[in-house]
Amino acid sequence: MTRLTKIVLFVGLLTAVAVGAEPPSKAPRLSEVARFPKEYEVALRAVTAAVVKEGMEPKEYFAEISREGSALHFWLIHESHDPDPGWRGDSCHRCRTIDYDLRSGVVSKISGIR
Repeated sequence: MTRLTKIVLFVGLLTAVAVGAEPPSKAPRLSEVARFPKEYEVALRAVTAAVVKEGMEPKEYFAEISREGSALHFWLIHESHDPDPGWRGDSCHRCRTIDYDLRSGVVSKISGIR
């Protein structure tokens, strides 16, 4: 997946949230490990540790997970994200994407506006 593709997907997810297609409240919070499929438990713990290391609070983020090959992509939407349909993108400037490499078992990238 190219960087541009990731950006387009992330902006698309934020736009979908903004127009009410998928409110972030329906996704589990990153801190609610038990609400995710068991197969993601190890990755969730690594992503949560990376979030804490970056100075962020896992309980403040709703998370959606997608898989592409040997990578998991975590789409983190901050609870302060404004679902105003007139806004496009990351209205709160706190949303992130985190890539987890299944082969190496590590967080390979954290992206988002800082």
